Amino acid sequence: MCPINSFLPIPRSRKFEPLPDHWESDLSEVDQKYMAFGRAFEAKFVTQGMEDNRTVKESLDIAWDILSLLPKSELDRLSDEIIENFL
Repeated sequence: MCPINSFLPIPRSRKFEPLPDHWESDLSEVDQKYMAFGRAFEAKFVTQGMEDNRTVKESLDIAWDILSLLPKSELDRLSDEIIENFL
């Protein structure tokens, strides 16, 4: 037995219940925007197929469009100049 296994939790002892369908409605407005961001990021950016042949500029444009789903107040790692130019 690998020693690392002794540190891993064993979920067999717990019963997990599925989340109710309405769980997202309990999130704050900002959290809901993060959920929308995550869905858009998966759908438009991460799932680029082998047949999709887009340029770096096209990828960046998609990334900026997706990033614009978040409130500007959450973009604290970007300068005001970048936000003004790209969002």
